[in-house]
Amino acid sequence: MHPMKHHRKPELIARIRAMLNAGASQAEIAEKLGKAKSTIAFHVRNLGVKPVEYSSPKPERKGKRKCVTCGKAKTAGAFPSKYNAECSMCIRGKK
Repeated sequence: MHPMKHHRKPELIARIRAMLNAGASQAEIAEKLGKAKSTIAFHVRNLGVKPVEYSSPKPERKGKRKCVTCGKAKTAGAFPSKYNAECSMCIRGKK
């Protein structure tokens, strides 16, 4: 048998599915199960979970940039970091 061949691990897959359904992130699942994040991502993809689409931040104009969710032009302080495309208010509204 080829050493890189993936084996089905029904008990691992069942635990991952249960943790996903409970709202755990892939990083949290990896940490709790002692597995690599890439391993968890592989199993999650095989469970049919669609990947999250990330947006790139809009360019800054006149000291402001648009939030990709609400479309309002806001100062840099309204975003969690320069890498976030969504403002803090929109992120908070999703929780």
